[in-house]
Amino acid sequence: MQGYVLARPALGKAIVLDGFGGQSSDVTVLSHDGGKGYMVILGSSISGQGNFDATYSVVLFDGWKPRMLFKAEEGNNFGDCGDEGKVCEGRQVFQNPLAVTAVRYSGPDGKRTKASVSSKVVTLAYPNTRQSNPRCSTRFC
Repeated sequence: MQGYVLARPALGKAIVLDGFGGQSSDVTVLSHDGGKGYMVILGSSISGQGNFDATYSVVLFDGWKPRMLFKAEEGNNFGDCGDEGKVCEGRQVFQNPLAVTAVRYSGPDGKRTKASVSSKVVTLAYPNTRQSNPRCSTRFC
């Protein structure tokens, strides 16, 4: 099993966090508010058959339940492209707590690609309510 386990030693309990983890599991603590919990970045990645994908999720823990505030994804198919006209493409994400920059690239092979860049300023704050974010999409929340 690969992924994250949320442990509460004082309670003598631990749970597996579903939907997070993979071949690479990184945790970055952004902040901690005693009344509102920890805000962290959970990094996850998978690969296989010439493809690589990674997700970076900003999560706030509401008791035992992780609440996703923001998500950025990256990946490429450079191990499975170029032959038989299959286009090489990918997306790389650079993030810090203030901005996310995404570089998209595509081309007939790994050496002849065209790139485009987009940036998004992200404001991270503890929400006033503990309800899910209804505007959460597959790439950004």
